[in-house]
Amino acid sequence: MAPHRDLLLSESKTKILRRQLKRRMLEFIRQADAYGIDIVISFDIENANADQLERTMNDLEMIDATVENEPC
Repeated sequence: MAPHRDLLLSESKTKILRRQLKRRMLEFIRQADAYGIDIVISFDIENANADQLERTMNDLEMIDATVENEPC
């Protein structure tokens, strides 16, 4: 692929990941709030690259899996 096209695809992927992560973090915070858990997330979504966004999404999924498997 042409470098220009690669850059456009990368930027598009980053925008999609950024949007998904914002939604996911909002859902995560709402769930924590429903359980009375105060949570602070410090992450610069707007300046993160695609790799950072993907890692953060994976981290949230691992936290979800851990919480779901804990006994009540």
